[in-house]
Amino acid sequence: MPPTWGRCYSGAGLSQSRSRDGAAAQRPASHRAAAAQRLAECAVSAARASPPCFRRRDAVIQIEQNANGGKLPDRKLHVAVPPIMLGTAQLGMPYGLGAARRGLDEATAQNILDKAWRNGIRGIDTARAYGAAEARIGRWLKERAPAPMPLIVSKFPRLDGVEPARAVEDALALSLRALGVGRIDLYLAHYGADLLHPGVADSLRRCMAAGKIGVFGASVYDPEEAERLLEIPGLAALQMPLNIANTAAADSGLLAEASRRGIAIFARSIFLQGLLLCDAQARDARFSAATPALDRLEALARDTGISRAALALAAVRALPGIASIVIGVDSVAQLAETIAASNQRVDRATIDAALAIGRSLPTELADPRRWSR
Repeated sequence: MPPTWGRCYSGAGLSQSRSRDGAAAQRPASHRAAAAQRLAECAVSAARASPPCFRRRDAVIQIEQNANGGKLPDRKLHVAVPPIMLGTAQLGMPYGLGAARRGLDEATAQNILDKAWRNGIRGIDTARAYGAAEARIGRWLKERAPAPMPLIVSKFPRLDGVEPARAVEDALALSLRALGVGRIDLYLAHYGADLLHPGVADSLRRCMAAGKIGVFGASVYDPEEAERLLEIPGLAALQMPLNIANTAAADSGLLAEASRRGIAIFARSIFLQGLLLCDAQARDARFSAATPALDRLEALARDTGISRAALALAAVRALPGIASIVIGVDSVAQLAETIAASNQRVDRATIDAALAIGRSLPTELADPRRWSR
């Protein structure tokens, strides 16, 4: 049977995390020792709880690394980050180019969560804006009672009212209720610029002090947007699209700078909402300009014996400062195939060839926001 993502797949990808040794070297010895101990404990815990392919050292978001100030409670300083997160946009609403564009039913969503957990995925990425996703995750958490609890990442929606700080706290209350948890480990602004609204970052720091969130950050689209947020006290993470057609965050130095500051990078859209894995016969006519690049990617996969998914994954793995990669799938079968692809070895020359192909993709197709509907 051919891979299910060979038609069209809206997933994102896998990668292992990296620690931020450069920033750690500048901290006091006591802090470095404590961080090293926590990293070691994370590695042992992951090895006991996860299948062999995911026995990788977790990243640790360490607020004291941030050079931008932000005095935060000691008990909130460290949040372990698994190297792989399950993205759940597909689980709650129509999304992407694959089967999820029509929406997934409850049973499929629960089966995907079960499969992810059984295969060692210990992080779930969701958002208030993902339709039924938070509620479905909440039901799964209640029924399965997974131990240890997965890392939970959620996002508050775009702020457009006159009291943005209050809106953040109201959205958080709704997410906590839907998920059935007392704390969200990482809480992101779904629109990064919202962190710049007066009072919003202060509100998030109050939520940290109250134990309602672990740390906070932002979802962004480009390096320029991310750069405007780096000086926000307490900023712990950035989530952004990264794939062979979009390495702007690495090329601009943004990833290196975020790493230097101890800000964790979560990569998303690894497969460009499935476009990089679409077979020629399954591509929509609006993507015809991508045909030469996608045909070359398919030829590279054929010539090297490495799947397109593995090529896309390896290219993101090669970027600096990635703490975790968010994957999204349409089915249990796609999840299994992505996990298998993550274990394929890819040499540096082949990665460079894949990146060169990605750079040849038309600019207007490298950003889904610019796709015609």
